[in-house]
Amino acid sequence: MIDDKTTPCPFLGEMVVMFCQAYPVRKPVPKHLITASNPCAGKGYKGCPFFKDIMAGLGGATGVDPTLASRDRKGVTS
Repeated sequence: MIDDKTTPCPFLGEMVVMFCQAYPVRKPVPKHLITASNPCAGKGYKGCPFFKDIMAGLGGATGVDPTLASRDRKGVTS
């Protein structure tokens, strides 16, 4: 007999997710989908419209480290 109190749903899974701090809504993206061909995972992130908006909000500062800038946003922690 199966104990329903300790047996998890067979469809329950676990995965590591990431999210874009520039996007207005936190939408989890499974980490296995973030590959080298994804612009977010390489130098192509500079073409992202969300990245451009954040940098424009910082006054277009060219020497700003985006990882440090994202931590300065209120309500966003990494």
